[in-house]
Amino acid sequence: MSSLSLLADPLWTSLDAPSALFPDIPFVIFQIFAICFGACFGSFANAAAMRLVRDESPHSPASRCRSCDKNLRWHQNIPIVSWLILRGKTACCDAPLAPRYIFVELAFAGLAFLYVSIMPLAVASYLLLIAIIMMIALLTDLEAMVLHPPSLLLGIIAGFGAPFLIPDWPVPALHAAIGAALGSGILLLFNGAYRLMRGHNGFGAGDIWLMALIGAVLGWQAALFSFFAASLLGAVAGIGLILSQKAGAMTKLPFGLFLSFVFLLYPALNMLLF
Repeated sequence: MSSLSLLADPLWTSLDAPSALFPDIPFVIFQIFAICFGACFGSFANAAAMRLVRDESPHSPASRCRSCDKNLRWHQNIPIVSWLILRGKTACCDAPLAPRYIFVELAFAGLAFLYVSIMPLAVASYLLLIAIIMMIALLTDLEAMVLHPPSLLLGIIAGFGAPFLIPDWPVPALHAAIGAALGSGILLLFNGAYRLMRGHNGFGAGDIWLMALIGAVLGWQAALFSFFAASLLGAVAGIGLILSQKAGAMTKLPFGLFLSFVFLLYPALNMLLF
């Protein structure tokens, strides 16, 4: 079955079962920590994405209310918990908070739990750090159809370094190089063909950087699958928007959103399904 499916990548189906660095500590403790840190990573991705689309620094100044510009206290900025306690409103001026905040925090907490539960701890931890970059890309593309090559370049470098830094990392250095070249190359090829037919680009430069990142981190097979899977998701979303009369046939869609989504789930789907 796996040989017939592009999704089934042997690199991501042959990882050993997760093992704790400290065998005397129950593994559930690591899973709880994964949920907590995952929620924090999701909170950071939310804040960084919001700041990047507004040309602000992703890490300073301190968190503040977007409605009245007051700095948030530490207990008003606890991922998931603060949103629930405040019932989706700010404590300073009672302005409504977007559901996106808690959704992203819950989603990243779940992703961290999933990675840690099925992968070696070092692999899961490193992949989660790169996943922060992908989540930021997903959110900026969703909000403003903007991707930031400097952060994506950081992810590419992390992908190239993973085979040398992380024990049991499944993607060899050669596969990472081929993946980055193939990932960016296939998008350049399709974009060139689209430009010849339509007279303008079909993909942005950020999408090309994003494909290079996927190939560098997950390998060439993941780059191919991600492109076609993201294209399918984009087509389904576009048809849905047209049928609901929320978009037209020429409406642009954030391709990076679909690429990032596929990236986040690809390793886990390989390990769970194959």
